[in-house]
Amino acid sequence: MVALPQPVELRQPWAYAADMGNRELIGWLDARIAERHTTAAAVAEAAGLNKSTITKWRRGQRPNPVDLRAVAAALKSPVLEAFLIAGYLHASDTENVVEVDRPLAHRSDDELLAEVTRRLKEVRNVVEAAPKPDASSEGHETEEAPYDPKHVPVNQARLATGEQDASGRPTPSRRRARK
Repeated sequence: MVALPQPVELRQPWAYAADMGNRELIGWLDARIAERHTTAAAVAEAAGLNKSTITKWRRGQRPNPVDLRAVAAALKSPVLEAFLIAGYLHASDTENVVEVDRPLAHRSDDELLAEVTRRLKEVRNVVEAAPKPDASSEGHETEEAPYDPKHVPVNQARLATGEQDASGRPTPSRRRARK
């Protein structure tokens, strides 16, 4: 009889994940699921995965990085955090990471509303902080031009944020006193 050679492992394990089990990952995953008052099946569905995927991870199967990214996104958790816990990245790999805001097209209505409000307040603060010319010292007339909210950016910001009276003008407490 001829002795057969021992089978050779052809796959190379991930450099950082070779000795790590799924315990940390499952602990992280369960904590995020509990925080969001949901289930693993609901998370898998939101990630576009079969609900058995997370069950397989619980039984020791290594998560596919693409699936792990989808699950982290479904949990609204940082993908980087998931990759660190799963062992796909080492802490030293993340020293020079720059976080980038998601494009506006991928934000919820509440996030968009908060961003628009923030930008309008920023415009209002810039306009209000701008130096006001002293009309009497420059030889200009002291009478102000007729009020037209369409041509006054700060008034547009106030109109957009709801700070106005019944006639549609910005609230008196917020605008310059008129003579």
